[in-house]
Amino acid sequence: MFESQLNVKNLEDEISNKDMNLSPILKSIKELEKAAIKINDQRKEIEASKGWRTWKEYQMKVRDVNDRLMMVERAFTGRDGLLGMTWHKHLVSI
Repeated sequence: MFESQLNVKNLEDEISNKDMNLSPILKSIKELEKAAIKINDQRKEIEASKGWRTWKEYQMKVRDVNDRLMMVERAFTGRDGLLGMTWHKHLVSI
């Protein structure tokens, strides 16, 4: 997640002369990073399981991980798109 830290640093530098509080977004980024690490660890655990019996035991975990990933993706999309680019539904743009 080094890239997000670099982007935050760039943002801090850019707005350093403005009266803005980045604490809420920095907290959200840290929470998102923790959640991403957790879900990636769960994915690795599921992928490491071998055999049909083990896979069946993980079936609900797989479903849960997939559902959470879809909810995250939906959180970053908007029905109306970006300002001036209504066709661009993903709200995070570089």
